[in-house]
Amino acid sequence: MRNSSLFGKDPSLDYVRGEHLVKSIIEQISELRSEKAFSQIYEKAKQFSDRNGIDLIQQHSVRRAIKVPDRFKDCTIDSTLGHRQELSSTIDYIDRLYFPLIDSILVELNDRFSSTTLSMIKSMSAVYPESENFLNVDVIDEFALHIDADRSNLKNEFQVLKSMFNSENTSSIFEFLRRIIPLCTAFPQTMKMIKGALTMPVSQVTCERSFSKMKIIKNYLRNSMSDDRLSHLTLLSIERDIVIDYESVVDKFARSHKNSRILLC
Repeated sequence: MRNSSLFGKDPSLDYVRGEHLVKSIIEQISELRSEKAFSQIYEKAKQFSDRNGIDLIQQHSVRRAIKVPDRFKDCTIDSTLGHRQELSSTIDYIDRLYFPLIDSILVELNDRFSSTTLSMIKSMSAVYPESENFLNVDVIDEFALHIDADRSNLKNEFQVLKSMFNSENTSSIFEFLRRIIPLCTAFPQTMKMIKGALTMPVSQVTCERSFSKMKIIKNYLRNSMSDDRLSHLTLLSIERDIVIDYESVVDKFARSHKNSRILLC
């Protein structure tokens, strides 16, 4: 999984706005499930098709006849597997294509972003200074339970931090973390919550990408590679934006292997 630098740039996905964006998207897609919205989309599609000489009515080419096996020669087959339904009118498009597509998208969104997930996002926003829920003790329960933090102590720490920090002089969660580190012994639960929010993966895509990269590095011919070497090579391969001073690397290697002879080809 790709790890952001602790004091680098903010993550591309802002958890603070996550709940609002998800609800907004679901609402907008729900509004598209109407005959009025379909008519507007269909009209644009029809105009585009007319300009480019495309016929919206499906024209199925005649397929090569499939030979019926001899064991079925005395049977009558009046249907074809995988037969496509012809869409020849606007009613066919809206009933067989448009509404099922909208319903499928809404089901997936509501399944992925359930009320539990949205409350988790809202709870994580308590450590983001740009959020209106910054250091709000009323929204921390969901995420605190997820990372096994002491909610009672966490609420006490938040009450103390409110008098020390505010969203105006703290621009990001990274700056908030930087200012908390010297006081980590006094605010251990807050540190735990910040680290949990920063390391929470946005999706499994980056994780899957990391495993794919590891499979390329540690292949069948490199199966005896140690875990430390695999970890270092994977980090170099995934974090390609890391600036490496090759001269210092060569100097360090030379100092560590003074008796080695290096052949450069």
